[in-house]
Amino acid sequence: MLARPTARMLWFLVVRIVIAAGASSSAVAQLGGGGCHDRHFNVDWSLTARSDEVIVVFAASADEATRNTIAALDGLESAKPFDNKLRTAVYRTRPTDNALTVASRLKQSVHVSQAVPAVVDQFGLTRYYVPGLVTIQLDRSLTDAACRQQLRR
Repeated sequence: MLARPTARMLWFLVVRIVIAAGASSSAVAQLGGGGCHDRHFNVDWSLTARSDEVIVVFAASADEATRNTIAALDGLESAKPFDNKLRTAVYRTRPTDNALTVASRLKQSVHVSQAVPAVVDQFGLTRYYVPGLVTIQLDRSLTDAACRQQLRR
């Protein structure tokens, strides 16, 4: 059962990004962009892959030393620290590299479950997401029952 605070803290936009990007692929990056229509807010989201940031989901086998070694081998600089619960980190690529190319290389490691470029929306805001993880954000004023009804839609 979802607790009310948990349901409220989830990100509505990430669902749209995951749908546009494909649950576990970097389709947005491969196609040079993507998007979807958000009927709740009546907004057409346009998403473009960033060339300089990559989101990495590490396998359970990747301890801190392994994660640091993987990042160092590709010349990656930490942009957002490792999240132990989601096993994710965000890295900046070297100026001479492209995030899609780096993500492809990283996915070759047995210690990396997934790697994708971060995306930018039409407002210029970077959107980070965990490939394959669907999350939503609900209005903070909703009751538990209303949150559950929204989730059933």
